[in-house]
Amino acid sequence: ASLARVDKLDLAPIPPLPAGFLTAEEEEAGKQRYLDSKLKRKLSPGERTPPSCFSTDSFEWPMPPRSDSVTLSQLVLPGDCTPCGLVYGGVLMKLMDNAAGILAVRYCRTNAVTACIEAVDFHSPAHLGDVVTVTAIPSFSSSRSLEIEVLVTCEDLLTSRVAVTCHAFYTFVSKASDGTVRPISQLKPATEADVQRFESGRQRYLNRRVNKTNSDPKALGSES
Repeated sequence: ASLARVDKLDLAPIPPLPAGFLTAEEEEAGKQRYLDSKLKRKLSPGERTPPSCFSTDSFEWPMPPRSDSVTLSQLVLPGDCTPCGLVYGGVLMKLMDNAAGILAVRYCRTNAVTACIEAVDFHSPAHLGDVVTVTAIPSFSSSRSLEIEVLVTCEDLLTSRVAVTCHAFYTFVSKASDGTVRPISQLKPATEADVQRFESGRQRYLNRRVNKTNSDPKALGSES
């Protein structure tokens, strides 16, 4: 089956927040986050993420198996959907966290816990009756954290059409029985795409460290 982006939904305007709901500082900070996120979404897939098996420009379906990946598939049922038949974003995010969590525990063989979720980008909706497939692969490791790239696709079983639904990066840390953060073994990229993905992950890791230092110098440490 070929990859096809399903049609975007018509979006209705959202009324502004009532006067006084936010302080001027809160409103400005929220506006900046919105603009930063909007700018990231204007970048091409190649600029946001390195060429990989997750590239929407050269997407293979079914995806080639990898020994270090985790794949979960689930039929979309009525309880997963809004009254309009669209899958709740929270349902997809739970599946993403499950897939990434399984991979992280397999990699660390400890109580790996979610430390950070970066920019869950929703590209197209999944509908009632679709098969949702979540694929997670390791993308980067520091001395004490593991970043995992997660892709969600939806498949219309009647037409065999497959679309990218959402995409995100999850970061996990390995916890010992006493709750302290443990060092983890280093990820060893095997292919050129893995190397590119690793270097892109390294840059995201360094950016997070800078952001943490700027916001709260005491917060830096768990991901080191």
